[in-house]
Amino acid sequence: MAEDDPTRAVDPNTLHRLRMDFFGWRNKPCKHFPCPISLEDSYGARGLMNGHILNRAFDKANGETVIQRADIDGYYGETVEPDLITYLNSAVRHPSDWILSSKEIKAITSSGIRLDAFIPSPKSKPPEDRFTPIPINDEDTGKVLATPYVRASLAELGTDSIIRFEGTKTLNQPSKLGAWMKAGYLAMWKMFGCRYADTLAGNYVRYPLYNFFKDKGTKSTAENYFRRFEGAANILFNKDFNPVIDTIENGYFLTHIDGSLKNGIIFAMSCVFRINGYVFTVTLPSSRDDLDFAALCRYVDYLKDEKKPGSIHLTQFKGKVVHISPTPFPMNYVKGEAEFVDRANEILNTAGAPILAKMIPPRNLSSAHHVDAD
Repeated sequence: MAEDDPTRAVDPNTLHRLRMDFFGWRNKPCKHFPCPISLEDSYGARGLMNGHILNRAFDKANGETVIQRADIDGYYGETVEPDLITYLNSAVRHPSDWILSSKEIKAITSSGIRLDAFIPSPKSKPPEDRFTPIPINDEDTGKVLATPYVRASLAELGTDSIIRFEGTKTLNQPSKLGAWMKAGYLAMWKMFGCRYADTLAGNYVRYPLYNFFKDKGTKSTAENYFRRFEGAANILFNKDFNPVIDTIENGYFLTHIDGSLKNGIIFAMSCVFRINGYVFTVTLPSSRDDLDFAALCRYVDYLKDEKKPGSIHLTQFKGKVVHISPTPFPMNYVKGEAEFVDRANEILNTAGAPILAKMIPPRNLSSAHHVDAD
């Protein structure tokens, strides 16, 4: 295979199946690649790649991939996905990791004074007559995890001691929403292909995803594309939640219905993702018909309603058939908080039905993690 072949990195059989799916849906030959996000027949500027549904930078997540244009997948990896990765990985990593990557570090003394601190580059050695190094050690092994330098000499500190460090980052909420919706959309694409992507519901998600790339969107402009999805990404707080229920692994998702299963309006479906030991859902629009405006309007209203009315049914896509359970799935919604880890620890032992907490912090979340100094 030639070095300049844009398809060299992907499986030819899977590519052929995607081309035939595009042809069968649109009755139009596909010569190159039916891009899931643009729905254009194109290899893009950088050819094709096996792009992860859930970014591989998560500490623990399913590594399943779908064929994508490398330019589009790479652009999301450079713009909006890093904030979501930082947000979720911070729940399972040592606080010193957060300190190391923070742009703003503060050292707090025993008397409550806050001093500027920094992590020097590996090749530099700040003068200790002006800066004081304070190592952060692992509590179990004693290993030095990081050595921030305080902008004060030992003489200036006097009898005051550094008792902890605090690192602050600003995470962009619309960026996180964009990353969540991309993951949810690609999971639906993997299951349904054009049968979801090229519908009113699918286009409601796909258009802002593609326009963000096409317009060269940034973190500062992400809100213009993804604010419509506020309320779509949630976390499940239940330690006994069935481990089999996983969209990527087993094709399970949640179907949202306004009314009865037989005659009601199917207006949404929620992907179930497992990342870093937590269970998340991402709710996308859906419908029984390709052009169901009533269902789409119901989805829009649903995201705005904190009570999340309607019945939820466990659903599985298996063998090209969708199986919807006739029994409603017990689930309650509660309002979430910015730091989902604190909320999770509080609720994990709650008895009764699974609890779904909305992850809707302020538009831009400034989070401060601290670690004790030795």
